[in-house]
Amino acid sequence: MMRFLGSVMGGATLLISAAAAAPSHADKIAPDHEIASEAVQRGEIKRLADILAVVKQRHPGKVVDVDLRREGERWHYDIRVLDAEGLVYDVGVNAESGTIESVERK
Repeated sequence: MMRFLGSVMGGATLLISAAAAAPSHADKIAPDHEIASEAVQRGEIKRLADILAVVKQRHPGKVVDVDLRREGERWHYDIRVLDAEGLVYDVGVNAESGTIESVERK
C-alpha cells in the first residue's frame, strides 16, 4: 500500500521512507506466532503438530510451507506439501476441527 501511495503522490522520498519504516521479517514472525499460540491456548484452533499429522496421513511428503489465516470467525491452515514424486499439493485444513477441506495439485 505504501508503494501505491508513493507512486500516486510522485514522491520518491515517501517511498524510501516507507521502505525504511517497514518491519523486518523477524518482526512479522513473532506477532503471527503469538496470535497462533494464543488461539491454541483459547481452544480456537488445533496445534500445528496435530494438523500436520492429519495432513501427512493423507499426503505423505515434505511440508514446505504453512500459513494460518482467519476469515471472519473461521481459522484455516494452508499447507503446501512436496511428495516423493516431486508433486506439490496445497492442502486446506479447518484449523478448528482439523478437517481437510480442500486439496489442490499444483
